[in-house]
Amino acid sequence: MGDNGTMAAVSEQLKENHLGVHVELVPEHGPGTKYPTPAQLNQVPANAFVLIVDDDWSYTPTLIEQMVRFMTTHPTVDAGGIFVRGVGEKAPGYQSECGDTLVKYALGYASNGLLFRKFALDGLDQFRERMLNLEPQCKFVDDMYVSGFQHMHGRKIAKVELDAQTEASVDLGGGKDGALRTHHKRGCENTACQNAVLRSV
Repeated sequence: MGDNGTMAAVSEQLKENHLGVHVELVPEHGPGTKYPTPAQLNQVPANAFVLIVDDDWSYTPTLIEQMVRFMTTHPTVDAGGIFVRGVGEKAPGYQSECGDTLVKYALGYASNGLLFRKFALDGLDQFRERMLNLEPQCKFVDDMYVSGFQHMHGRKIAKVELDAQTEASVDLGGGKDGALRTHHKRGCENTACQNAVLRSV
């Protein structure tokens, strides 16, 4: 997401200090850039899980272990999230005259951590392009169109139950004070994108 010089410097630091880490520059698609490209997914085994998180949150060291355990013991769940809004709940509107968005399908938030079975992400790249053409505001609410993609395929997103003593994730400031919350009309974007998803089903 940074300029090429910054990314090159970060890549070198990672190579020097963390063996096996690979940094790849990809096209920018707003917050949804964190999702793997089809070429990247092709390198992942068919039975693998894919974890999606944000770069401005801190996560408990046992998060992955607990999420994989949950998914392994819940074979009918296609994506597990630490924070999932159910149908009928409201997604906050923040800086928006549109107000909160009444959720019409399960809405999982990658910021807190979302674990997918690999097949649940197959075709997401093409779906995102279709959504951005249908409703450009979808670019800024990736959770809405990614969850909608699961919905249109009849897949299940469920809340992961963590150990009682676990604090799953901590916002380091990007979510609370970030540009997407303070400079975007999130209620309008969420509502417009959700409506576009439902029109596409």
